[in-house]
Amino acid sequence: WKDRAEYDLYEAIGKEADPKNKEGDPKKALGLLDTWKEKYPGSEYAEARFGFYVDTYRKLNNAPKMMETAQAWLAANPKAIQALYFINLLTPSLNNTAPDALEASEKAGRSLLGNLDEFFAPEKKPAAASEADWKKGRSDMAALANRTLGWVAWQRKSYAEANKHLTENLTLNPADAEASAWLGT
Repeated sequence: WKDRAEYDLYEAIGKEADPKNKEGDPKKALGLLDTWKEKYPGSEYAEARFGFYVDTYRKLNNAPKMMETAQAWLAANPKAIQALYFINLLTPSLNNTAPDALEASEKAGRSLLGNLDEFFAPEKKPAAASEADWKKGRSDMAALANRTLGWVAWQRKSYAEANKHLTENLTLNPADAEASAWLGT
């Protein structure tokens, strides 16, 4: 921490964000986050701050701000798996078919797929995670990336590419009814 005040801000945000704290206020957390960002723009804990922002916007039901924050996070760290996750997760639900949005989403989908071996390397497996859970996590991320890439290709009317990715998604996640409907369309 740069100083005690930065640590105190982090602690206050953590208390507001704690799901066990029934008194927690996401609007108050957002104000504290903005203060932290303003006073400590180069914080050593910027990654944690991005995570708090995304979660706070989630609690405020603000998916566009979640996406904006995840994209800023990815710009700061191109291998931030959490940012890649949220971009891939939010892309179809936001239904932003602007060319730049589709390009950013495609890039995030390809990056997530391309880095799975690194993200899920055996030495990165937490001790508490079973081998089966670790493999499932990798498979779930691959399914999500293929889902996003399929949706993007579908929006671009690249139907062969959409078919390829949506079929792969459904191979990994056969219960994805929405992707099945996209494929049928």
